[in-house]
Amino acid sequence: MNRLKKGLFFQSVLLAAVLAIVLAGCGKSGKPVARVGNSSITQRQFEETFIKQRSIVAAQHATLEQKKNVLNGMIKHRLQVLEARAEGLDQKPEFIKKKKGFIDQTIFWAVMEADVIPQVIPESQIKTIWEHSNIDVKIRHILLKYSAKATQKEKDSTLALARDIVKRIRSGEDFSKLVEKYSGDLQSKKFGGNKGYVKWDQLDPQIRNKVFALKRYEISEPLQTHEGIEIIQVLERRIFPRKPYSIARSEILDGLMRQHTRELNRAYLNYWKHLQKKYKVVWFNRNIKLLADSLYFPRGHRVGKQFVPDTSSQFKKLSPKQMKLPLVKYTEKTYTINDFANMVSIGPHHRPRKPIRGAKGIRDILSNKLQREIIVVEGKRRHLIGKPRYQKQIRDWVDSQLYQAIRSKEILKKVVVNDSLAKIYYREHAGLYKIPPKVKVQAIMVKNKQLADKVYRLAVRGANFSGLAEKYNQMVITKKKKGMLGYISHNSYGLIGTEAFRAKVGEIRGPIVMGKNYYVIKILGKKPERQKTFNEARFDVERDLRSRLIKQREKEWMQELRQKMPVVIFEKNLENTFKEYTTDEI
Repeated sequence: MNRLKKGLFFQSVLLAAVLAIVLAGCGKSGKPVARVGNSSITQRQFEETFIKQRSIVAAQHATLEQKKNVLNGMIKHRLQVLEARAEGLDQKPEFIKKKKGFIDQTIFWAVMEADVIPQVIPESQIKTIWEHSNIDVKIRHILLKYSAKATQKEKDSTLALARDIVKRIRSGEDFSKLVEKYSGDLQSKKFGGNKGYVKWDQLDPQIRNKVFALKRYEISEPLQTHEGIEIIQVLERRIFPRKPYSIARSEILDGLMRQHTRELNRAYLNYWKHLQKKYKVVWFNRNIKLLADSLYFPRGHRVGKQFVPDTSSQFKKLSPKQMKLPLVKYTEKTYTINDFANMVSIGPHHRPRKPIRGAKGIRDILSNKLQREIIVVEGKRRHLIGKPRYQKQIRDWVDSQLYQAIRSKEILKKVVVNDSLAKIYYREHAGLYKIPPKVKVQAIMVKNKQLADKVYRLAVRGANFSGLAEKYNQMVITKKKKGMLGYISHNSYGLIGTEAFRAKVGEIRGPIVMGKNYYVIKILGKKPERQKTFNEARFDVERDLRSRLIKQREKEWMQELRQKMPVVIFEKNLENTFKEYTTDEI
């Protein structure tokens, strides 16, 4: 696999992993806010769920009713997961296989977090961003730009000017006037240099510490940035609560990874070279060439919309003995041609592959396989998955899968919408399925009022509207259609639709002003509102009926589950959530 493809491999797996992982913190779980059957939902679990989609301020000011709404959702989820376990869905072979695949994915991510990411994004950087995440500073600045090719003399001259400007500001000169005279930031120059509130990670890394150390109204010394030299004044400091590090960490890391994709790819490539030595990866290039030269490419076929080769018979030129030849090996395993054939075969449990492109294509496929496999072996040897946050991630994934599985079994598969039920629903709710009234409109758009008035006068006097449209219409999408908009609804084309519905058939209206353009319209016909036939409304009817039946089935099923597994809510403990919520500990 070439460097680019290896990098892209790491990028795709890594970004998928970081989006899937919600890193959970350790600590005391707190008192229960609800008991569901024989299990509890703790204050800590509730707080973590509540603030994933809300700010700390919103959480601390939430009413008991708002908290109950969130808790009821958690209770419904817990009831369904417990029922799935009671029915043994977590013991089914297909579920166990799927879980193993997710555990391997988590181990892969754990190795990345242990060995690759810290080379580019140290934990201290994540913590520093978190420590400043609850502070915004309102700043204004003067930017003295110089070109990338500036000589040292020019840079020294700019620095001297910056120092002089700082002295003048501190002596009482008007900041805004100095901005107007000297600043090279044209955007903020319109507002006296004001850049509004900025966060820590929005500032140039070279100046973050110095800017955030400034007191209110304090003027900085000249600061060197990638744009030039800046003079910054802090106007306001805004401090608010922040999410705990255990929850905020994954969000911060995700953002940093997107910023450092190239560096992470390079770190991954170096790490993969290290692992190949450690696990003694050996490639049998002669056998790979033999395979590449021997592959048979029969006529392709379609799987859905995708064109794929028929790989099931690609290996028929090779003898049974040749099929046992090794292609690559490492300390744990050897992959033969036969293994490769199984790997790329098309069957009910395989994804269709693109054609294999010679020896390089064979190596790419095997290299992808080896990278995942060896990294997982490395993670298992070091027991990285034993860390609490990874164990929680696996538990959350299992619960999520069980929730989906039991809902499919008890709700989705039990809701059946047939033609007879759909027709009954259509008759009972016929008023919901109507085709709104429409008006057929022809329009001429021009760029100035004088021309619009002229077109309107000519049209009213009886000039051929299509001829006028051919000559004057400047609307690109209708120019070749002689201005024909066709049948439009009341909400179409803004004021054009409104005016069209007020007019009579044959009437000409205008000029209608929309933005910088002027329109003259003619009404060619009208269609009144009408009832959709069942066939016209079938899709919407079936969708609406299914949605109603799903809600009805879910309500009935939840009542059954609550009788089977009693639910108790501890309101006092729920009220006390976020009361002792600390965010300073890392």
